[in-house]
Amino acid sequence: PMSGLGTGNGTADKGQHGGQSSITAFTGGIAENGTAVAGAHADNPVPLVIADDREGSSKVVEALHRSGISMGFERLEFGDYAIGDRILVERKTARDFTDTLVERDLIGQIKRMADAAIKPVLIIEGEDLYTQSNINPNAVRGALCAISIGMGVSIFRTKTPEETADLLFVMAKREDSTTEGGLKSPHFHKTYRSRREQLEYIVSAFPGTGLKNARILLGHFGSIENIVNATEEELRAVNGIGEVSAKKIYETARERYTEF
Repeated sequence: PMSGLGTGNGTADKGQHGGQSSITAFTGGIAENGTAVAGAHADNPVPLVIADDREGSSKVVEALHRSGISMGFERLEFGDYAIGDRILVERKTARDFTDTLVERDLIGQIKRMADAAIKPVLIIEGEDLYTQSNINPNAVRGALCAISIGMGVSIFRTKTPEETADLLFVMAKREDSTTEGGLKSPHFHKTYRSRREQLEYIVSAFPGTGLKNARILLGHFGSIENIVNATEEELRAVNGIGEVSAKKIYETARERYTEF
């Protein structure tokens, strides 16, 4: 998902002017007559989208059901929707956003979600964000900048619950197509990343590695210590790790840190 601000009409844009692409252009729209049962489909045993159980009666969930996407419900500590192992989504109406900004700890709430997720997302649903209350528009802009730039949260705008569902549909399908073996069931407790995910996250940061190769390396060597202590020949011998990647990992693990 794209970092920054989405448009107010359910699209993810390339800037403030022009270059807009409709969400439905990517999805083909959400099926109006599709059928779905909350929970996993037979050919996809793990739900693509986990909704907080307090969202069960929302129009977004109803629209997701109609899309035919696989869903599940559980009490999420952070966010309203979880997609795979990486994405947490907080959904707020435009009115909720300004009310929370004025009366409650909006920034703190989003910050806690951002700290818990690898890919945090905020969806603001509804009409003009700047006419919802008497709050100074610059205060709203400041909050958006703090959330997007300061916390690294991707922000999208939608008009209706149906458009929000359409966007979640795109996110889930995209995440499913980029995560080998399908999405895993996320469990959000004290922290979003499990110990396994923390190890994968660290190893995936090596140049030319990524999540897939991180899992291969950890599966082969068993620990980060064994990976960084491996010779270049031992790294090359791992099925799926090429000569270039092995060289980069070996050299990076031995490169001296300089502050300047």
